Parts: sequence; structure tokens; C-alpha cells
Amino acid sequence: MGRGAAYEYTYVLFLCNSLAYNLYTLGSFVFRYVYSVMAKRTNFNRIKDVLKERGMSQADLADALDVRYLTVNNYCNNRRQPSVETLFAIAKILKVQVRELIRE
Repeated sequence: MGRGAAYEYTYVLFLCNSLAYNLYTLGSFVFRYVYSVMAKRTNFNRIKDVLKERGMSQADLADALDVRYLTVNNYCNNRRQPSVETLFAIAKILKVQVRELIRE
């Protein structure tokens, strides 16, 4: 392979890598946008509502679960969803069934 062919090959690889990176970035941007729109329209859990019904604060629940307040706040505002184990622990602390914590 001559010197000119090596440069062409390197340039083609550069273009392919750039295209792949741009497609990946665009794909992740679209996914994040769609997920954020979906999350704003859907409340996946009722933890905040049940806490209010039980007269407990998010800080009380965080202490009972032995997690940070911010973690519980993220659950209550549906920015993150608790694991199944955590959901069962929350249900036990709030003395409700798990299905009462989940939106239908």
C-alpha cells in the first residue's frame, strides 16, 4: 500500500468513526428526550401521595430506609424508581401493600 492509499484509508476510518460517534450521540439525545417527556407525563409510583396520607415526611422515610434524603426525594418525584426490594421495604414501613405504591 502506497503512502497516498494509507492516508486515504486513515481518512476513511476517521470519517466512519466520526459518523458512528455522531449517530451514537444523536441516538442517546433522542432517547433522553423521549424518556424525559414520558417521565413528565407519567408518575410511575405513588410514594409521595402515600407519605402524605400517612403523615410521614420524606426525611422520616429516608431514616427508616437508611438512605439519603435525596434518594427518597428522587423516588417521590419520579426521577428514579426504587428497586423491588426497596419498594417492599417502603411498603412495610408505610404499612401498605406494594400495589398501593404503584400507579396503574
